[in-house]
This record gives sequence, C-alpha cells and structure tokens, in this order.
Amino acid sequence: MTGAPAAIERLVMLGADHRLFERVSAAATRGGRSALATSPGAVPEPRFWASKGNRNYPNEDACCVVECGATTVLAVADAHFGRESSHALIQAIAARPPALDETSFDELLHRLAALPSPENSATATTLVVAVIDRASGEGRALCFGDSRLVVLDRVGGVREPVVPDRDFVRPGGCESLLRARPSHRFACAAGDLVIAYTDGLCDAFGEGVGVEPARLRELAAANAWDPLALARAAGATALAEPSPGAACGRDNLAIAVTRA
Repeated sequence: MTGAPAAIERLVMLGADHRLFERVSAAATRGGRSALATSPGAVPEPRFWASKGNRNYPNEDACCVVECGATTVLAVADAHFGRESSHALIQAIAARPPALDETSFDELLHRLAALPSPENSATATTLVVAVIDRASGEGRALCFGDSRLVVLDRVGGVREPVVPDRDFVRPGGCESLLRARPSHRFACAAGDLVIAYTDGLCDAFGEGVGVEPARLRELAAANAWDPLALARAAGATALAEPSPGAACGRDNLAIAVTRA
C-alpha cells in the first residue's frame, strides 16, 4: 500500500509587496522550520532610484522556500535595473522546485532559460538555489552573482558551499543561465541552519562590511537557532548598521533560512 504524497508548502516574498524603508517583513512556514525576510533597505536616497526602474517600488529582491516532506528548497534573487528578472525566476522556482540530484538542477536551468524574456531588457539578477534533504543529510546548491549561501553548524563551523561571483542572469537568457555552472553538494547535519541571502545583508566582496557569516552565527545563537527569529534579527541588524559608501544597510535585502 502506497502512502499519500507529502504535502507541499510554498512561501514566496516579492520585493514589490514589501517596500517600506527601514521595515523588515518576515514570515515562517507552518511549524517554523523555515523562514523568509525582506526589506527595501533603510535610506530612500534618490541616487538609488535610477537603477530601480520604478521609484514607487524600490525593492527588487525576492525569495522563496518550498517544503515537501524531508526536503526544503531555498532561493534568493537580487535584481538590478528592474525587478522583473528576480520576481520571474523566484516564482518559477517556487512553482516547480528542483530535487537534490544534479540532473534536476540542470533541468531547472533549462526551464528558467525557456521563460519569456522580460520586456525590460535591462533587468538581470543574482540567483542562489539550494536543496536540503534531511533524510540523507545532504544539500546541493548553485549560485549566480554576489548573493550567498552559508551553513551554520552547532559546533562552531561556518561553511560556504558555493562561491559568489559577479555574473547575472535573466529569464529567457540562455546565454547566461545555460553557460557552464556546476551545482555543488554539501553536508548539512540535523540542527544546522542553511541561509541564502542577497548582498543587502553582507557584501560578498567587501570584507568587514555588513552582517558577515560569523556574525550570522552569533545572531543564530542569540535567537535560539530559530529560523524566523534569525531572519528578522539579521535583517534588522543590517538596517541598523549601514556602512557609508556600501550597499549594506541601504540596499534591498532578502533572506531565506531553514533548519536541517
């Protein structure tokens, strides 16, 4: 006798729906195993408006989490010059998330590359996608651009399974999504926190700027390793500690967290 398939829970946060400066919006899945947070930043400076495409909707970041049984999928995206690309990719991933195997990741990239191209030809986005399988204690992830993925373990370790770069992608953009980009496997023991986030939280190429991975671990410990509390605390910390001349504390941010 075959059991009923596991229920799927999807949680999506798009920047267009969360555009109050200095405000972190956060939500958790049922049971609190995973959480999302987003904010358009802290300072509505005119110098940012030109790159946003629409001054009325300044938040171009987006994130999602999908839970199905023992598996969780996290994704974050930070668009530039218009929110269309981040929103389209995150919604497509939430609707049909990948599985743990490499073939599923390849199929995901082909699906994203086959999406309609945005009318706004300038828009492009970073992208982090991660699958966490609690049954095997393994994960798989890929990264485009300077958004990041870290694993925090209870014994003091901080690991970064994928390496940020300066590439960007867009829906329908075969030349970007289908270039050689391997996914990477990583270990995640029970109780570890896996966190994907955009550069509004921490600049991948600016050492000492923003909420770096070691600081994330401190915040996790201070918040009882609770995903929702950590997402809120990390976002609030980034907004409260802006670095002059840097994106952190001023830029959009998106955070996705799950407990392995």
